[in-house]
Amino acid sequence: MEIACGLEASGHQFIWVVLGKDDEEEKEEEEEREKWLPEGFDEKINGRGMMVKGWAPQVLGIGMEVGVEDWNLWVDAGKKVIRRESIEKCVRRLMDDGDEGVVLMRQKAKELGEKARRAVEEGGSSHRNLTLLIEELKQLRDHKSDG
Repeated sequence: MEIACGLEASGHQFIWVVLGKDDEEEKEEEEEREKWLPEGFDEKINGRGMMVKGWAPQVLGIGMEVGVEDWNLWVDAGKKVIRRESIEKCVRRLMDDGDEGVVLMRQKAKELGEKARRAVEEGGSSHRNLTLLIEELKQLRDHKSDG
């Protein structure tokens, strides 16, 4: 709930990627969702924020890692919890203009996004390696069917 409240309070647009679970846990997850999202969250972020379950390719172009050096962590029942105020502060720091360190972080995130995008494009290193793997698996399959 702290992440949701912090993102909402930041006032900035966002894409929040939440890793999904398998189909059996899907129903339980929907019930649990009510526990970790504040009431009316979807309506409050409408047009400004988006929650995506699973992988979101948009992250390659706009995502950035947020370090924990600015976050005040505290322990609650043995779990580390990041307070909503800290999330709001970090989002504002990253998204507001003027801070030279933030400009460098954005530039680095953009460069990494471009590298990742090129790697998965046809002819890119990841695309090439995946193609080679597929060809090798086909050869193994053909070899087994021959012998």
